[in-house]
Formats: sequence, structure tokens, C-alpha cells
Amino acid sequence: MTKNFVIEQTSSEELLKQISNLIDEKLNALFPSGLKNQKESETELLTIEETAKLLKVCKTTVYNYTKQGILKRKSFGKSTRYDKKEVLERIGALRNQNAV
Repeated sequence: MTKNFVIEQTSSEELLKQISNLIDEKLNALFPSGLKNQKESETELLTIEETAKLLKVCKTTVYNYTKQGILKRKSFGKSTRYDKKEVLERIGALRNQNAV
């Protein structure tokens, strides 16, 4: 199988633009949903302080929620983080349960 190559005089800017367009086409073919939604699916990790501020409680309450199993922490060495989406879901469910 042989491939034919055509060499044309093209400016570096035009060549970069063509390469960029080809890469975009290939990525769109591989990821039809698009890479733009990737940030939405990434988890946002919060510190204990950020979690307390989000829930409008003190840090001790966050520690207690963790100890009671209401919140799940993620440990990275000595640091502790909480998944923002999971925190909001669990606290929302807890508040709905208490409202009933």
C-alpha cells in the first residue's frame, strides 16, 4: 500500500491551524460527548475548612459527621478532603430525612 504526499508552500501559521483542526476532528471522533464537559465530571475536593464553610457549620461538626459516617473523607497522606458533590448529596438527604 503506497501513500502519496503532496508538499505545498504553506506558512507556519496555516500549518499549525491545519494540524489543530485535524487534532480537533480526531478528538471529537474519539470523544463524541466532547472534552468541554470534562470539568463537570471531575470531582471537586474540599478541605475540612471549605466543607465547614459550605455547610455553614464549624469544623468540629464536620469531624463529627465524618465519625458518624454521614460524610466520607478521602485521605491523601496527612491531608483530608471531601468530595463536594458527595457532601451536598449526603447533607441534602439528611436534611430531607429530618424534615419528614
